[in-house]
Amino acid sequence: MASDYVVYNIVHMLHNSSPEELNTSLVRILLSLTRSPDAITRIVSVIKENDMSHALIELLNSPKEELNIACAKLLTTLSPHIGHTISDRLCRTRGQPESLIEKLERTQITEKHAIFTNFLAKLPYQNLTLNLALLEKNTVTTILQRFNEVQRGETRTSRFTRPYLEGLVGILVRFTATLYDPQILKMARAHNLTSVFTELLISTAGSDEVQRLAAVGLENLSSESVNLSKIPQEIQVKKSSLQRIFSGCFTIHPTKEYKLMACPIHRGVCSSHETFCLLDAKAVERLIGCLESENSKVVGASLAAIITLLDERVDVDKSVVLLSEANAVRRVLGALKDHREESVRRRSLWVIEKFLMRGGEGSVVFDDISRDRSLPSTLVRAFHHGEGSTRQMAERILRHLNRMPGFSNKVVL
Repeated sequence: MASDYVVYNIVHMLHNSSPEELNTSLVRILLSLTRSPDAITRIVSVIKENDMSHALIELLNSPKEELNIACAKLLTTLSPHIGHTISDRLCRTRGQPESLIEKLERTQITEKHAIFTNFLAKLPYQNLTLNLALLEKNTVTTILQRFNEVQRGETRTSRFTRPYLEGLVGILVRFTATLYDPQILKMARAHNLTSVFTELLISTAGSDEVQRLAAVGLENLSSESVNLSKIPQEIQVKKSSLQRIFSGCFTIHPTKEYKLMACPIHRGVCSSHETFCLLDAKAVERLIGCLESENSKVVGASLAAIITLLDERVDVDKSVVLLSEANAVRRVLGALKDHREESVRRRSLWVIEKFLMRGGEGSVVFDDISRDRSLPSTLVRAFHHGEGSTRQMAERILRHLNRMPGFSNKVVL
């Protein structure tokens, strides 16, 4: 059933057939075949070699809802393999991609709404063509309106509400992957996406996936903060003028106004909407709170966002102090103990090592870490079972704490 011959003929029939019932059956057959790794490889190969992706995308415009849903599911499944091709074709199809975010008109959220939004959310975030097409159609405003309607109870909820909201947030996150584009940067500032994602971290209508996506969005935005934060030019100019006038009389020191305006982490003027500063958006405390989630993906994404505040391009010493005051040390140690996933373990160790190196012996941070009685055994476990970089970090932390046992050269796996 999954041979090249069969797959080719199914795809070819889909391309040339007109009855919608037949198209629906053919798409469902292909969708069922994708459960097999070998079959999905053949399907992808046939579609790429015969440039058939446009035939599937055209079916999204069909008036038959069953065909729409089946086709969107198939395209979502194929996205990891030919996502950029699908994105480019979608942008060249009449009525797309804007029609995938249908106007609800305060009616009940259906499976079609959820499938369509998640299809857009799962396409490659870095595809600038699709992101600009969505931006041009004012999709961001529509998404925020839909989300607010659900939050206020103006739209009837259903079992598809949660996946629908997850899809909407996923579409918002995709824009944060292409902030280098001036139009997208302008949009992110205009809609204050930093505050939007910060609120989603504790949204009552959210879910673990919404929290994870919000943390990913904040990570992407925060990564740009150091580039966008600038020393206040107006104060620099004022200071230079005074220095010229009173040159030789006395030394002009930085004003209190400048100290108040400068972000302690990014060293320049910061705000949540202009530079996407997590500190100004009050997102730091919420991200730290997410470290207590039972969902490892939420914890991993939150750690990744926090790590942007410990980048070597920012004032790491100030970041360590601020994070320590927000009880980050205890939460990170807790995440390391509670979750065995490699991404959580690696990121937790990275943060702990940064705290130790920057805090220094005798500091509050160092004392908090060194007094944790269960940490050595957790580090030994990471040394034995972690991947390369994880093992190295665990070893360095153990040595820094003078807790390194006498391991043999042979590592127990």
